[in-house]
Amino acid sequence: MLPAAVRGWGEGLRGDGIRKCESPRELPGLIVNAVKTPLNQPEEITAAELEKVLEQAREKSWTAVSFISPQAAGWDDTERGVTPGPVYVIEALPKESVRTISSLKKLSSLGLVDHQIGAEGTRALASLTALTSLNLNDNQIGAAGARALLESWVDRPSAENLTHLDLQENGDLSSILPGEALDTTDAQSILAAYRRYRSAAEQDTLRPLNEAKLLVVGNEAVGKTSLIRYLLENAPRDPSEPKTPGTAIHERIDTRAWLASEGGVTLNIWDFGGQEIMYGTHRFFLTARSLYLLVLEDRRQDDRSVYDWLRTIRNRGDRSPVIVVINKSDEGKQDLRLDESSLLQDYPSIAAFVRTSCDPGESSAATIQKLREVIADTLENDERLKHVRDPIPQPWLRVKSAVAQMAREQRVLARRDFERLCEQTGSVAGSGNSAISDSDEQRALLRLLHDLGVVVAHGLERDAPSARRAITLLDPNWLTGAIYTLLNSLTVRDQGGEFARAQMVDLLDAGLYPTPRHEFVLGMMQDPEVGLCFELPGTDHERYLVPEVLPASEPDLLGIWPPNSLRFLYQYSFLPPGLIPRFIVQAHQNLTDTPTRWRTGVLLGAAGCKVLVRGDRDRRRIDIHVAAPAGTSARGAQRRDE
Repeated sequence: MLPAAVRGWGEGLRGDGIRKCESPRELPGLIVNAVKTPLNQPEEITAAELEKVLEQAREKSWTAVSFISPQAAGWDDTERGVTPGPVYVIEALPKESVRTISSLKKLSSLGLVDHQIGAEGTRALASLTALTSLNLNDNQIGAAGARALLESWVDRPSAENLTHLDLQENGDLSSILPGEALDTTDAQSILAAYRRYRSAAEQDTLRPLNEAKLLVVGNEAVGKTSLIRYLLENAPRDPSEPKTPGTAIHERIDTRAWLASEGGVTLNIWDFGGQEIMYGTHRFFLTARSLYLLVLEDRRQDDRSVYDWLRTIRNRGDRSPVIVVINKSDEGKQDLRLDESSLLQDYPSIAAFVRTSCDPGESSAATIQKLREVIADTLENDERLKHVRDPIPQPWLRVKSAVAQMAREQRVLARRDFERLCEQTGSVAGSGNSAISDSDEQRALLRLLHDLGVVVAHGLERDAPSARRAITLLDPNWLTGAIYTLLNSLTVRDQGGEFARAQMVDLLDAGLYPTPRHEFVLGMMQDPEVGLCFELPGTDHERYLVPEVLPASEPDLLGIWPPNSLRFLYQYSFLPPGLIPRFIVQAHQNLTDTPTRWRTGVLLGAAGCKVLVRGDRDRRRIDIHVAAPAGTSARGAQRRDE
């Protein structure tokens, strides 16, 4: 019998099926979710039926319910953040219904997603004192609604029971809290940050941040390092300059001289080297609410990588503005001609296109000065970066300065050391209650430092694995160095891409990576956004597979594949090089008893069927072949199950 998802692929198909995929994110769910049943199946209701639902909720004292829009119904459970109770899809939620919902005093979990309840509706919901989870994503509640909600809870004794709070996509709330503090569903972190900001506003101790993170991305050898050196030191390129090893960080760059302005912004610049790009570890460090420089080279007449990079930035950087730099435009030449109008239409995050040259001479110097002015102007005037001037409580600024100083002296920061720093540095004589001793507030501050590029922090949520919460990176090369050592290990390669946890003692430098840190490295390599390794089933956390180290050669499986199998071809407009390895990671529960896998493909089993997945990056496509159990045909299995 075919799994439900596999049966769905075959509906309406005759012979081979072809489906066009707009996003590589679609593939991993095909097999991994093939045998899963959604936790909450949304039910569509009308306005008349809504009244009956609310009456039933009142009579039976419901404790959990969600009402989502038809648009939100298309999101997955993680995106729409539904509660454990029933989920109803309704076109519009009347104001009187919101008031009725606010009378359901037994509710502990409530989701109202994409229903534009506004500030008035939010004020009504503030009376629900038993809530432990509230999702108000995309409701246009505005600053007035958010403030009313937070004020009603922040000093309430029952507030400590609230664990999940989603106020994202609700307009500009920067007058209450910076976006970094609200870009989470960690309710206690949000409430702790609000207490601090409210207190700082009362004491007039909020100070503008004036700081931003600039991420420089692009393929290897496009001149990123030379470009940054010219920007910062006014020095033309040096042909003997080595490639960037790992990630180079340039801190506290003053931009006031770049554009005659009194209010220049300080930059933390991140330059990613070739290995980060090759293995995808730059994904650990790409953040929203940043400014991106996407560097291309003029020597390539048809550089399609611009589309790959813009998609990656959109996925990781959200609405962050992007300056597209066409470097190596020496002596005014323009070999690479981009369709700028189409790119601007498809990627509205693009702020500007700039051609540069890092050669000696006045004409090259003029292009670099033009880039400086564009960067400074974007920081000054782009609405998407207005958060760089958000006011910050002085105790947070003191901790930020102390952590930045510590980053020059050590590679990692233990959690307890960060907590001690908050308690001691946050407080100064005569400043009242300024010590940062609340662990929830410490998480909020750490999230801000992460987005600024001061540190690299993972495990920021309350329920994050302890290994991720244990340390904060001050030097990102500490993590990537460990990862590259494992990826390039001849021992791992000779073992077919597998390694044992115990082998890490011999594979990694014991001075840099003591045994207690191995769990953090493994956890980051298994991060779903990167997917560089996974635990082999049945090994009790002792053996792992690194798909990037798998053999490059594909075994001849098609020659012995049943001729009556179903075949599906997924044609992509963009197929990242690491998609199949990451897919193997996500689908590891479906590996066959005798694992058959290579760098661009894998053989899986699902509900008795064999599923062959083959990737072809040059042709930007994925082939999926499904063979039903012995004695049946794939289509026969499908018909019988229907």
